Amino acid sequence: MLLVLKLPAFLLAVYVMYWSLPLSNLLLFIKAWKLIGDRNDIFRWCQFLVRAFGIKVRKCGKQELYRGGACMYLGNHRSWADFFVDAYLTEGRGQMMSRMAVGVVFPMFMLPVTMVRGCICFRRDRVKDKEKFNSWIDACVEASPAPGICMFPEGHRSRLPHSLPLKRGMLNYAYSRKMPVQIVMSAHKELALDEKSYHVRFGSTCVTGYGPLMRTADYASFDEFYAALQAQWQALWVEVFSADPAALPELDIRAPAGFPYSMQLRLSQLFWTLLEAGLMAWGLAWSARAWCSIAARLAGMLHLGAAGLQVLQYLPLVWLVVSVVYCYDSTLPQPMLAADGTPLVASSKAARDSKKAS
Repeated sequence: MLLVLKLPAFLLAVYVMYWSLPLSNLLLFIKAWKLIGDRNDIFRWCQFLVRAFGIKVRKCGKQELYRGGACMYLGNHRSWADFFVDAYLTEGRGQMMSRMAVGVVFPMFMLPVTMVRGCICFRRDRVKDKEKFNSWIDACVEASPAPGICMFPEGHRSRLPHSLPLKRGMLNYAYSRKMPVQIVMSAHKELALDEKSYHVRFGSTCVTGYGPLMRTADYASFDEFYAALQAQWQALWVEVFSADPAALPELDIRAPAGFPYSMQLRLSQLFWTLLEAGLMAWGLAWSARAWCSIAARLAGMLHLGAAGLQVLQYLPLVWLVVSVVYCYDSTLPQPMLAADGTPLVASSKAARDSKKAS
């Protein structure tokens, strides 16, 4: 029964994500027709998705986002929502690193993002020649108006109540290029969009903490840098995941800096916007005609008459509205970890055992 109630809202969320480029233009978050002046389309794109999902962000700690130039931003990987939430939290300042498989699942989202240099799609089986791969990353960074890179160093999505060891690949790249690094840690992102249970939660809140800037040039060796980064990552993980959102201020990002887009990028964005807007309109019209045809056949088979046919035609819309209302929940989440960094479930059990022993 729960799946019946939440599935339409989940499919709507995936649909909005899939067609987010034309939707964000239609709602004037992005202005693809703007051929003069600085732009930050990646941030505006993700700002649209954050607002469409009703996501709110509470800020943990006093550190701020580094905006001084090229930087590798490191985010933790929890769900599909990470891609647009983390790009929003980093103000579109870095190209997202993503496996090619994501582009296969979301081509209408990933292809134009890649074409306008907002994402670097790679295949893991092509990373055998490290120097060749690093040179390719250099070219991608050089070609993008965004000065940095945004990536997930844990390697894959994890819902465990602890961090995973950080992969060394792209951290080696940052160290070899003397690129500064900043951790952007966020808890509760999976509440907004949980692809594992087909659930979306409109109005959810996540907690984000920015780590201090780590300058790779300050470390004598990569191993020294990696050890310091792993320690900082773990400390920030515990701080963010044990934070109570009710005690934190809201993070409000309004108008981050824009970047100079080449005319080629501007025209590419305009082309993809018009193409996807046309495809989206065609898909909606085809779906509406197909459902009307199916509904007419069902009404005829069940002898429902004209009134019954009308009810049947609007049934999916009613189902969708009910599902969206059911999936709206702005309740603040509870901390996932205790203050000492242990899972709350384990802490509660220990407290009960201690109470029984006394």
